[in-house]
Amino acid sequence: MSKGQLNIDLLGTSFAIQANETDEYLNQIYNHYLNVLDQVRQSSKVTDPLKLAILAGILITDELYKEEFSEQNSDELIKKAFDIEKSAMRMIEKINEVI
Repeated sequence: MSKGQLNIDLLGTSFAIQANETDEYLNQIYNHYLNVLDQVRQSSKVTDPLKLAILAGILITDELYKEEFSEQNSDELIKKAFDIEKSAMRMIEKINEVI
């Protein structure tokens, strides 16, 4: 597989990465990240770039867990994913209170 390259420019930081994936795939995951980042911006008062990046990462991890858990069809695992989401939302609320 050929190496794909992605130029990242967000939250005041610019850099390029290479991976053993196609350019199209790298752009798809980058666009997904940007969409989640935008959702965090719109649903919270957080403006600090680092906090935005962390919250976006937590929400994407939540998506991944939910996807894996639904495939395994385990009530216990789904409950853990739900708890992770609740924790992420509580963190957003606490950050909003501090700001």
